[in-house]
Amino acid sequence: KDQQTGGLDATVTVDHRLLTEEGREDIADDFEASAELAVEVGEAAIDGADFIADEIAVLGDDLPEELQEKLGETGERFVDELIREDLSDDQIVDILARENIQDGLEGVELADQQLSDDPSLAERNPDESPLPESSSAIVPTGDELALETVIITADDPSALEVGAAGLGKVQQELDTLHEENADLALGVEVAIGVATGGPLKEGISQAINHGIEQIAGEEMADLETAMNNYAGGYVTDEGRESFADDVTEERQDPYDNAELGTSAVDISDGLRMATGTILGIGSGRGGSSSPNRSGEVDTNIEIGGQINIADSGSVLNSGGFEVPDTVVRRDDDFNNPNRTHFDENGNLNSANPGGDLSTVSHVRGSQGSDSQHISTSSLEDAGPNGPKLYGDKEISIDTRRLQEDINAGHVEGVEIRTPLEVQADLRINVNQAQERYNDNPSIRNERRLDAAQQDLSHSCRDGECLISPKVPSEYISQPKPMVNK
Repeated sequence: KDQQTGGLDATVTVDHRLLTEEGREDIADDFEASAELAVEVGEAAIDGADFIADEIAVLGDDLPEELQEKLGETGERFVDELIREDLSDDQIVDILARENIQDGLEGVELADQQLSDDPSLAERNPDESPLPESSSAIVPTGDELALETVIITADDPSALEVGAAGLGKVQQELDTLHEENADLALGVEVAIGVATGGPLKEGISQAINHGIEQIAGEEMADLETAMNNYAGGYVTDEGRESFADDVTEERQDPYDNAELGTSAVDISDGLRMATGTILGIGSGRGGSSSPNRSGEVDTNIEIGGQINIADSGSVLNSGGFEVPDTVVRRDDDFNNPNRTHFDENGNLNSANPGGDLSTVSHVRGSQGSDSQHISTSSLEDAGPNGPKLYGDKEISIDTRRLQEDINAGHVEGVEIRTPLEVQADLRINVNQAQERYNDNPSIRNERRLDAAQQDLSHSCRDGECLISPKVPSEYISQPKPMVNK
């Protein structure tokens, strides 16, 4: 009814559902649904506020003034990422106070500056033996003048050596930090991956690729060491054998206060970091393979920059990649239909089984409710500290048995995409972002490159394995609380 109140014309509309019991229940349901929506909106607002707060926090100069000249843009990016990783001020101060971190960031900064000015400084020709430069000089010999050839050797370390050694210093500190505080170490790993500039990454990538090419097809007990030695020989321009000898000799008789870029151990440790943390390359479990053109499986091949060694007892997916025996998913809520969730039959469904998102879009997470993928973690493929803890409940999936039944035709319409395949997709995205940045080093392209590298780093950390679009119930364990994880 319309009612005039206090001299003001006010229209009052009465909800006629109030007149019946069924109507009143309907109104109550509306209020409950509105309350739930308000909670969801509130939680989203909090998440958004946290993100905005982090982004505001990284604006401006966050690096202490006394370190700005020494660590430059590399140090600033490093601290910005530590802030994004939610490290406290005290933790950031602790990290920056460590000598290896300072020396390492300085080396990365120096290398990036030089390689940005002249990318050719990272180029090597491993097929040619390095020759000393020579020049002629006229020197007096008594009353006569004679022409003398003077051999000039490059005593100063190259930009690539300095950068690799800088990464090695950070890796050495990380080795210690993993024992002290694994979560803090993980934040530093992500930060150094983002902070290392494109020119140095490109140079290190060329060295690692050289190492991969040299060991392809070889059967060795320690492929990672062999690849590291080849890559180190590329960086130092001395060859594999000489670099390996230098590392062995230095480990037996360590240098004291070696100039950055002159220590073979520092360079070796830097390549170890670049292989996994920065470039997302590694031998992993040493158990994946891919078919060649004849359909047979090679024992050593390169997939997205990774080395894969086939295991005779492995179970392969349709792409020829070894599937992990088991994977886990950790979450707080397995019943939210907008995310990965259980249906009424106990099957684990993706947010949108009919979706068509790429690996990159799914990992980036901006369209999560449209994704047909289910993110899981292979603990065998995850980083040294295990995957990030995304929730306090865990389910386990028997992916080996699931893939066996897929191969036998007992399960249809389900695909398992292994960690190596996921990382290969992300690696392609990194390379494309790198090319865009090289062609146009704008701030926007730099951010896109950083985002691509961070996606790859996080996926390597988590050992991310994608299953699409669902997992039948018989392959899943019931959710259980996380204990001491």
